[in-house]
Amino acid sequence: MRRIFTFALLGFVLLLSACASKPEQELADAQKALEAARTAEADVYSADAYQASADALKSAEAEIAAQEQNSAMSRNFDKAKELLAQAKTQADSAASTAAANKDRVKGEAETAQTEAQAAIDAVKTALSKAPKGKGTKADLEALTADLTAAEGSLMEAQTALAGGKYMDALNQFRAVKEKADAVAADIAQATQKKKAS
Repeated sequence: MRRIFTFALLGFVLLLSACASKPEQELADAQKALEAARTAEADVYSADAYQASADALKSAEAEIAAQEQNSAMSRNFDKAKELLAQAKTQADSAASTAAANKDRVKGEAETAQTEAQAAIDAVKTALSKAPKGKGTKADLEALTADLTAAEGSLMEAQTALAGGKYMDALNQFRAVKEKADAVAADIAQATQKKKAS
């Protein structure tokens, strides 16, 4: 009888400790998946999924910490395990989505580069044809300085593109085109003003 009681007690203790064990492997798996997603630049190219994964991991870690404050008999890591599984799934999804999005953004950046270069070339042509004469020298110098700044920004964007920073390059090319278009509009306005006088 004593032997049965001992085995029953031992079984109960083992069962209790198994239920209350910290989800070490699940935590490591989720952390590894999130790191892999960050390495795949999911924080840039799949930001929402990456952030959801990071939030789920943070919530799981908080839940684990809260459960560790409880007595061994009342610990329950089920919610933490669920959050860790969610974090891993979202991190894996973010990593695969990031690869596709990165390719798409690369294509958009290359198109934006062509558009920005065309806009700068158009400004150069318009600037060379701009009326020169009394009262226009300061305006032309200012427009030339704006063009030079846009060309410098274009070079920075090209460096970002060559370095694989496609999102940065895309935003920079768009800004260059916007600046070149504004300079072109100023040249057109100055040309109209000169013709009117």
